[in-house]
Amino acid sequence: MPFGKEVYIERSDFFDLDGPEGEANNNKAPKGFKRLLPGGMVRLRYAYVIQCDEIKRDPETNEPIELFCTLFPETRAGITPEGMARVNGIIQWVEASTAVKCKINQYDRLFKTEEPGKESGDFIDDLNPDSLQILDNAMVEPSVAIDALEMMAQIRQKNDELESSPLGLMDKVYHSDLAYQFERSGYFALDQSSSHNNLVFNRVVTLRDAWQQQKQVKGQKDKSANKSDEGANKNQRNRGSSNNKSSNDTDGVLEDVRRVAIRAGSILSAEPHPDADNLIVCKVACDDSDDVEPRTVVAGLGGKIPIDEIVGKKVACVTNLKPAKMRGIESFAMLLAASSSGVNDKDEKVELLNIPHDVPDGELLSFDGKESIEPDSLMKSKGALKAFDRFKACLRINNDGDAIFREDGKDFKMISSNGPVRVTSLRDVVVQ
Repeated sequence: MPFGKEVYIERSDFFDLDGPEGEANNNKAPKGFKRLLPGGMVRLRYAYVIQCDEIKRDPETNEPIELFCTLFPETRAGITPEGMARVNGIIQWVEASTAVKCKINQYDRLFKTEEPGKESGDFIDDLNPDSLQILDNAMVEPSVAIDALEMMAQIRQKNDELESSPLGLMDKVYHSDLAYQFERSGYFALDQSSSHNNLVFNRVVTLRDAWQQQKQVKGQKDKSANKSDEGANKNQRNRGSSNNKSSNDTDGVLEDVRRVAIRAGSILSAEPHPDADNLIVCKVACDDSDDVEPRTVVAGLGGKIPIDEIVGKKVACVTNLKPAKMRGIESFAMLLAASSSGVNDKDEKVELLNIPHDVPDGELLSFDGKESIEPDSLMKSKGALKAFDRFKACLRINNDGDAIFREDGKDFKMISSNGPVRVTSLRDVVVQ
C-alpha cells in the first residue's frame, strides 16, 4: 500500500475533545475510546504510530477538517521501540494522493424488527428507513481500482466470447465476483453500474448481526428472571454433554466443531520465555476490534521455529479457551500448528497454520461444509474442555497441505474469507 505525507482517516476514528462533540461529552473521550485524540497517539494499521499535534478547524462550524501529526518512523509494521509505551489504538487509512474515489451503497436490513408486522399487524410499519445509505465520496486504495478495471475488462472479453458461443453461459463472469472486506464496515461487491471513472460497491454482508433475542420482558419479576437464568445455565451445561449432534436436533446441542472460536491473528512480537527454553511469549492481535489490546500467548515453539520467522506471521488462534498460566506467564490464546511427529521427538518438524495475508485480524474461521460457527463465550467447564479435546483430535493436514477437520471419514477444510488455511510443506500430519 502506498504511504505519503497526507492520509485520509475515518472521521469516527478521531474524537475532538475541544470541539462540539467534546463539549457535549464534558470534554472527555467516550469510555473505552482508544483511537486518536488531540495530543494522543494511534497506530495506522500496517504502518506507523502518529501523534496528533495540531487541529485545523472550519471557521464557521469549529469542526476539525485537517490534523497535523508527527510520524514515528521506527514504529513501522507493529514495532514498539524500546522506551516507548505501546500504543493500543489502531485505525484505518488511505494515502491521499493515490486514493481513488468511489460510491458506496451501504445496504442494511430491510426491516427494523426481526418479525415485521408482529406488533402493528402491518409489515410496512417496520420498514427500515436506513436500509440504504449512499456514500458518494468514499476513498479506497488504488489496488481496488486496478482490480475493478481488470474485472470489467474480463467481463467485456467474456461477453464477446459468449456472443459467439451461447452454450458457454455457465462460464459467465459477473461484476459481483470482485468482492472485498472493507475493514470495520463489512463485505462489499462491485456493482454492475461501475465504469472506469465511477466505481460503485454494494455492501452485501455486515460484519456483525446486532439482533439478539430478548430473553426477558419489561416488568418481569426477579424470581422469573432467576428461573430464566437457571434454564439458560442448564442449556449451557447440556451443550457439552454430547458429541457431533446437529444444531437441528431437538436437544439443541451444537457440534464440537461449531463451539470452538478459531480466529485469524497477526504475531506482533515474540521472545523466548525467561524460564523455559521450549516456550516463547508472543503478542498476538487476534480480536475483531481495534480497541482490544493484543493478547499474550505462550506457545511451545521454542527451538521449533526461529523467532524471526514468527514475527509478522498471520496465524490461526483458538481464542475462547480458559487462560492458562505457563511457567509463570498467563496465556490468553492458543496458536495452531502442524506437527510431523510426537511432541517429545527431537526430530519433530513444526509449521504454524498459514492464514491468507489479506484476512483481517479477529476474523472467525470456519469449515467448508459445516454450519456456521457459534462458539462458546469461554470453554472452561469439564464438558466444554472435553468437546475441545474431541475437536482437536480431528484436526489434521491433508495430502494437499490444507488444514482440515476429519469426521467419519469426511474432510472439511478450514477456510477464511480469502481462501483455505494451509501449511507450507508438511503433509498428512496432525495439528496441535
